[in-house]
Amino acid sequence: MRFHLIRDRADALTILPGERFDFSSAAEFREASATLATGVELTVDFRDTRYIDSAALGMLLLLGEKSGGTQKVRIRNAKGQPREALEQANFDRLFTIL
Repeated sequence: MRFHLIRDRADALTILPGERFDFSSAAEFREASATLATGVELTVDFRDTRYIDSAALGMLLLLGEKSGGTQKVRIRNAKGQPREALEQANFDRLFTIL
């Protein structure tokens, strides 16, 4: 499994994508996010992620919709290419990027 889900608290969850968060992981991401309850505080931790593509950006938007708004999703540890992709897409206006 490319995505690891860590339950921080009953109402908080951290999602760790693998090294590549791209189109090839879309089905697995959909499966992992299907179990998420609305209103859960979500953090996507990119500490191990080295590459994301436009499909990953779309998956983040869907995650934001599922959680009740992109502002309820935090993105942590985005560096290098993932950080550049997020900035180019102006995701800093939609998500909290730490």
